Amino acid sequence: MALSALEIYKFLPKTNCKKCGQPTCLAFAMKLAAKQIELSQCPFLTEDAKQKLNELSEPPMRTVTFGTPEKEVKIGGDLVLFRHEKKFYNPTPLGIILDSSDDRLEEKINYIKELRIERVGEEFKIDFLAIKDSGKLSQFITAVNIISHNGFPLILISDSRENISSAVRELKGHRPIVYYRGEIDDIIDFLKESDLPFIISDTQFQSLWKKAEEIYNSGFKNVILHLESSSLNELLKFNTVQRRLAILKGKRFASFPTLILVEEEDIFRQLALCSLGICKYTDVLISSCLDKALWNALVTLRFNIYTDPQKPVTVEPKVYSIGTPSKDSPVLVTTNFSLTYYTVAPEIENSKIPSYLLVVDTEGMSVLTAWAADKFNEKVISSWMERENLKGLVNHRRLIIPGYVAVLSGKLEEVTGWEIIVGPKEASGIPKFLKQIWRN
Repeated sequence: MALSALEIYKFLPKTNCKKCGQPTCLAFAMKLAAKQIELSQCPFLTEDAKQKLNELSEPPMRTVTFGTPEKEVKIGGDLVLFRHEKKFYNPTPLGIILDSSDDRLEEKINYIKELRIERVGEEFKIDFLAIKDSGKLSQFITAVNIISHNGFPLILISDSRENISSAVRELKGHRPIVYYRGEIDDIIDFLKESDLPFIISDTQFQSLWKKAEEIYNSGFKNVILHLESSSLNELLKFNTVQRRLAILKGKRFASFPTLILVEEEDIFRQLALCSLGICKYTDVLISSCLDKALWNALVTLRFNIYTDPQKPVTVEPKVYSIGTPSKDSPVLVTTNFSLTYYTVAPEIENSKIPSYLLVVDTEGMSVLTAWAADKFNEKVISSWMERENLKGLVNHRRLIIPGYVAVLSGKLEEVTGWEIIVGPKEASGIPKFLKQIWRN
C-alpha cells in the first residue's frame, strides 16, 4: 500500500546529508511518497530499512508477470475494492485451454491466432493459451513448441513433474506459468530454481488460504490462487473475501492474484462464470470455449469494467477522412467522446458520401454534455477549424453541426464566416440527411 511521507521518514537515517539531492530527509520522504524519486538515491539507507520499505510499499494485490519477450502479460496489482475509488489495473487476461493430445491442435491455434474482436476502434485478441498435458511427454512438448512459435504466452498444466520441467526447458527466454496438478511439495525445489510464477489450488477456501500463507512465508511471491469450483456462489464469495482480506485487513497471503478455469459444456454457463470472474476480481481467466460470440461478450464486459470511470474514453481530436473526400466534400463536426465518434463515423460511411469529420477536443464529453459545460461552443469549434486548416481542406464554406446544438448556429456563423447547417439530432439520420442536402 502507499506510504505517507512521515511513515517513510521513520526508516530514513535522518542525517540531512543532502547527498540524495534533497535538503532534508523529510523532503526526500515527501518526494519518495509522491513517486518522484527512487529509494536507491539515499546512500545511507540500511538493507533492513530498504527491505521493510519495499514490503510496506507493495500494493495490496501483488503483480505477477508472465509471457514472451515480445508479449508480457501483467496480472493483479489492484489497489482498491471499487473502481470509482481508483481505476482497476491490468485487465483480466483472457485465455483458452487446449489439450496436447488434440488432433486438431494446430488448426485451433491458427483459428485463435486469427480471432479478432473490435470494440470502439480498439482491436483485441486472445491474450494467452493454456496447454493441458495428456500424459504423453512427446505430445506435450510438441504442443508447447507450436504454441510458443505462434507467439502466445503460456500456462503449462500437468500432473507430471518430468513433463513440466521438460516443457520449461523448451521455453528458454519465455516465462510460462506452471500449474502442477500434483502435490506442490513434489515440485517446490524446481519452482525455486526456475523462479517461475505458479498456481496453487484447492476446493476449499480455508485450505487454499492456508497453502497460500505457507507459500508466502517460504518466500514465494509470484503465485496465483485457483479455487477449484464451478459454483457461482462459491467463486463470488472467495474472490470477494480474498480482495477484502488483502485490501482492508492487509493479509499478505491474500495478496496473490486469482484464477478461474472454466470447462463447462454449456456456453451460457461458461458465460455466467467468466462474467462473474471479470466483474468480481478474477485476475486470470481460462475457458475451453472457442466460440467468438463468447469472447466478444467477455471482451466488451472487460473493456467496460477496466475503463477508468473518472476519465472518459476518447479519440484523438483532428480531422478524419471518411471514404475518399475531395475539396467539395461535406464537413461535419462532433466531440472526441469515443462513443460519439464511433456512432457518427459509421453512419457517415453508410451515406456513401465521402466526408470530413472534424473531431473537437471536449475532454471526452458527449455533444450535449460538452455544450452544457461550455466545452463545445462557437469559440472552441472555430479554434479547431483554424487549427486543422479547414479553409485549405475544402473549396466551400459550409459546416454541419449536430442537431442538438442548433442554438450554436448563429454565433458560429458570426465567428467563422461559414454557413452553418444544422444536422440531424441522431446519428442514424445522417445518411438520409447528407443525401438530401448535400449538393457539390
